[in-house]
Amino acid sequence: DSGLVYPLVGGDTRIARHAHEWKLSSTDGVFVDIPVSGKPSDIITDLMNAKILDDPYFDSNFLTQLEIWAGNISEWRGSRPKLGVRSRTWTYTTEFTIPQEMRNLTLTLVVEGMKMGASIVLNKKTLGVVTDQFLRYEFPISQTFKNNNVLSITFDPSIPTNGRFAGYSGGWDWAAYVPVGDERGSRYWTFGMVREMYLVASQSIYISNVVPKIYFLGKYPNTPIASGDFQVAV
Repeated sequence: DSGLVYPLVGGDTRIARHAHEWKLSSTDGVFVDIPVSGKPSDIITDLMNAKILDDPYFDSNFLTQLEIWAGNISEWRGSRPKLGVRSRTWTYTTEFTIPQEMRNLTLTLVVEGMKMGASIVLNKKTLGVVTDQFLRYEFPISQTFKNNNVLSITFDPSIPTNGRFAGYSGGWDWAAYVPVGDERGSRYWTFGMVREMYLVASQSIYISNVVPKIYFLGKYPNTPIASGDFQVAV
């Protein structure tokens, strides 16, 4: 245990020491302080675990319960809603105390993966906006943290993502085609804190990325592989 990493959303055994507790609320006040685990997840799974949603793959639950997590759908085409912007905004909130041994060091909040557009707020100060599921985001918090801290992640449908999220979000053979999306028309299945999030404490600098590079140590030029017919002995 290095004592320099504090997990907030854990799933990776390298950094997860415990499951940090979070609460989930809709900003319209319909749902307030739903307990959720601190494991990587998404809105559908969290609402299922809270017994608010039924299995979306069973019968027509996907359509009949769509407005619970997506909000009101203004236009319907027969029994199916037309493509529209999700109207319900959700916020994940947690409270935490930074360990004493980390307080005099440089602190960084690391977000390994967040699906769909979300704003990150620590102690009522916006750290930044996450718009790309495939990128890792790092936010300095040395000037923002307190003894008791409140961290909020708000998934706002008005934040454009330009389609930068995993392709299994719906419309494939194994998932229902979702009739809601962001303001630019990118359809999606669900959203949430899908990867780890943690605090890193360092003296002044630290290695954030390691990229392996492969070099050929032989002689150049190399003989190209000839194309054409060939046989393989078995």
